[in-house]
Amino acid sequence: MNAKRWRINSRSVVSEIIDGELIVMDSANGKYFSSTGVGPVVWLCIERGMTNVEIHQVVAARCSVEVKAVASDIDEFITKLSLGGLCLETDFEPPTIESVACDRLFYSRPELSEYTDMQDLLLLDPIHEVSEEGWPVKPHEN
Repeated sequence: MNAKRWRINSRSVVSEIIDGELIVMDSANGKYFSSTGVGPVVWLCIERGMTNVEIHQVVAARCSVEVKAVASDIDEFITKLSLGGLCLETDFEPPTIESVACDRLFYSRPELSEYTDMQDLLLLDPIHEVSEEGWPVKPHEN
């Protein structure tokens, strides 16, 4: 997995980092997710198109730990993001990779919490019923 490069699934995913907490919403299925600690750092790295190896190095540097101490945890976290459809593997290599600026962190295994309690409400959004003509024009039913 180390050579894989990642990107956010921007087609259905929106995210924000607020006070060190990553909040991600997937408009395709109405689920939302949360992560703290090094999770937001990993997300920022994915936004910049980094590989697993580059992400390991950023997290290790920010947490003042060895790369080998974080690599498997980070790979597992990215796998969860990928299986959830939040990030996708990509072949696109950005011309330059923007550095990730953040404070020093205490390392703890990144966790991804999934929430479905608002799923029905989020899927009721009329944006999901839009045709190429846009909203508020509903798609033609067959």
